[in-house]
Order: sequence, then C-alpha cells, then structure tokens
Amino acid sequence: MDPITQIYLENVDYREFDKEAWLKKYNYTFNADKTLDIHSDNEVALSNRDFISLPFNFNKVEGPFSCSYNNLKTLKGCPKYVGGDFYCYTNRITSLEGGPEIVMGSYHCFNCDLTTLKGIAKHIGGHLYCYANNLESLDFLPDYLGGTLSSDFPPEYNQIALQKIKDKKYIRTLSHDDEMPDVTDIFD
Repeated sequence: MDPITQIYLENVDYREFDKEAWLKKYNYTFNADKTLDIHSDNEVALSNRDFISLPFNFNKVEGPFSCSYNNLKTLKGCPKYVGGDFYCYTNRITSLEGGPEIVMGSYHCFNCDLTTLKGIAKHIGGHLYCYANNLESLDFLPDYLGGTLSSDFPPEYNQIALQKIKDKKYIRTLSHDDEMPDVTDIFD
C-alpha cells in the first residue's frame, strides 16, 4: 500500500477530493507514524469541501491551517503544531479535542457547536476567536494567549476570564459583548 493511502483516514467519502493532486501543492513529509508534515508557509487549505473528517492525519504544519466550512464533527487528524493561524470555524464540532497543541498565530473556532474550550491549544500566539458558540464556561483556557479573547460570554464571565488571564500572565482579554477591560495591572 502506498504511503498516501496508508495515512488516509477511513470512513470518509472523498469522491471529489484528489489527494495526490492536493499534495502536489505542498512540500511534505510522511512520518513513520503515518502522519503528514507540511513544510510551507502557504495556507494548508481544506475548507469548503463538505468533509465530515479530515483526509489526512497531520503532525506539523509550518504555516496556517484551515479546515473551516465543512461538516467536521471532530478535529481528529489536525496538526499538533500550526506555525500560523488555525481555522476550524463553521463546523459541527462540539469539542476542540484532537486539535493543535501549539498555534503560533490566532485560533478561530467560532460558529461551531462548542459548549467548552476543552482541548484548546495550550499555546496560542495570536488571538482566540470563540464567539457564536454555546460555551458554558471559561474553563480550559490556553496557558498562553498572545492576543485578545473574543467571545459571547456574559459579563460575569468576563471578570473570571480577566482573573484567569492575570493568573496565567496573559497579555489582554476582550469580550465580544463588553468594552475592553482595564489591563494596566496585568503588566505589574
């Protein structure tokens, strides 16, 4: 069996997706564990394809990774490391588990069916966009967020988020519904 077929996920209908033609756009490596590394600063684009799951198991992507506007129910197969922005918005995912552990850019998970941030990357170098979900809490925030937090949390959650950001030494937070909080004491 060729390596492309070996890493191809099972139970997925990809009749209109030419995996070999798609791979030709990228400099890539197949790993011994049957994962795929993409060595390119160009966006790895798997959006708008009506996928219910990803066609490959990714390990590392050096640039942005986009799997938005699909029917994904899980982030299984997403890269563990994304060197740019990570886009998984407008899907049917209910959990961020299986998603990246490190995102060097911004993390876009808005307009999904999320009720929790469980499984979110531990390191997000840019902004976190998680509005238009049904989030019930701010548990599971990343350990590091280099930008703002944009969400639909009620005002009482904003105070909790601000305290968590202070506790984890985040740079700043921003609620989708409220004004920018005073962040001057975060830098003390």
